[in-house]
Amino acid sequence: MPSLYPHEVRKIAQGAGAASGFAGFFFPSLRARGLGEEKPVPSYSAIVYKEGDEVRAEDWKGRKIASGEAGVDDASVIQSAINAISSRGGGEVFLKVGEYLIKEQILIDKDNIIIRGQGVDITKIIASIDRPLYISASNNIVLKDFTLDGQGSTLRGIVFYSEVVARNVLIENIRTFNIKSSHILFWGTDNSLENCYTNVLIRNVECEKNPVAPSDSLVVLSIIKDAVVENCYFHDAEGESALSLNGQNIFVINTVVENTYGGFCIEKADRSTRSINIIGGEARYCNYGLELRTGRDVRVIGTRFYRNKFGVKFYDEYSHKDIRIIGCHFEEHHYPDSANAVIQIQGTSVENIEIKDCTFYNNCFAIGWSPAIQIRTGKRITIVNNSVIDDRDTSYTRWGVQIDNGTVEDLVVARNHFVGIWDTAIGLTNSPVLINIIIKDNTPNTGKTSASSGVATFSGDGSTTQFSIPHSLISEPSKIQVTPMTEDSAGDFYVTKDSTNIYVNYLSPPPSGSNNVKLSWYAEV
Repeated sequence: MPSLYPHEVRKIAQGAGAASGFAGFFFPSLRARGLGEEKPVPSYSAIVYKEGDEVRAEDWKGRKIASGEAGVDDASVIQSAINAISSRGGGEVFLKVGEYLIKEQILIDKDNIIIRGQGVDITKIIASIDRPLYISASNNIVLKDFTLDGQGSTLRGIVFYSEVVARNVLIENIRTFNIKSSHILFWGTDNSLENCYTNVLIRNVECEKNPVAPSDSLVVLSIIKDAVVENCYFHDAEGESALSLNGQNIFVINTVVENTYGGFCIEKADRSTRSINIIGGEARYCNYGLELRTGRDVRVIGTRFYRNKFGVKFYDEYSHKDIRIIGCHFEEHHYPDSANAVIQIQGTSVENIEIKDCTFYNNCFAIGWSPAIQIRTGKRITIVNNSVIDDRDTSYTRWGVQIDNGTVEDLVVARNHFVGIWDTAIGLTNSPVLINIIIKDNTPNTGKTSASSGVATFSGDGSTTQFSIPHSLISEPSKIQVTPMTEDSAGDFYVTKDSTNIYVNYLSPPPSGSNNVKLSWYAEV
């Protein structure tokens, strides 16, 4: 049977809330124990609860730690409970069902502290002060099973700060609501990330509503290493991102971001933000599903992007390296009225980008004439095994892949499937510079490749000296080889070319004949 809380034992002794039993004993109907059974030790070290107009903290034996006026002294009583267990090396403060009005900051600056509510829907911290929960350089911290309501006036919610190594944080089964800026914030000063919070797990957390803009992201993981965000839901932020990632070795697993300026955001920092992994989950109804303000070693795997204006945006003013987008689904982007690329690749330096096994369905939703993937600059870019589909009803995808304006080097576009594209599956705009481009095995036949070959046959008339061979390449070829295959085509000639044709120019016209000028040719961009 479950045990009694000590304050409930006192009620029973006073005859309150108990039922009369045999031989005059009093016992609670749901907590009866057999005669001689010892009362189990509570799981908590201290309990905070409300009775009438009093808020009270007791230790696990029921001994008073502190008390005060409910709604006035709630923060000081909770702080007294934390201080009491901190002096004994740590433990758990249990916040029983109720609303706790926090008008003073609650500080945790010692190790081994657990703050646990009775349930996310029944234990509520109502804050009217900036940083109502402030954790400073503390190890082994657990926050779970309560709601934090900022009432639209609290600037920041739960803040972790450290200038030294601080390990092991669990934030679980918490809801934060209506906080002006960051609902959950990890930060510090050591850009080397040698002294910061590490080994952090945020699980089953909902952060809702950031009512003013501009402000800050709902959840900010800055100056942090080795963190996991799992099964969370971050939504409704005005002017900023849902989740800002600015550290090393971070995993975001099965997490949904919705109705924010940016969904997932990998931030620009004074250090190299690297090893960021977004696995599963969804970004929907955001300006940007994923913002890449910088990044090294970023993986986005199996994530769904739905009705954002941009799916993934590489910011033009920053550098990006080792970015992999694999097995993701992009649907109905540019919603409701933009004409942007679903994935836009650009930056001051862009290197080693892979987009693989992704599906793009009915993007350019409602308005647009824009591409699924736009490449403005970069080198070592691979786009393979993707499907770009437009039903030509509600969507207007102009290009499957658009190469626009800048210099693109070592690009591979291969084995992609294009259906219903309005213009061309692969399009070149604004005269990009292409170096070492491979475009092949895309279906249906895109009509544009990076290398092509064939045999061209003409009939000489004794006067024509130039013969044109369409090459169907993505751009003007840089390498050409033409080999005569008949005696009449073996005269002296030179070759010119443009973005459409190869021109074989004879110094003397081949003789008249039927199909007597036969040329084998190969061209490569």
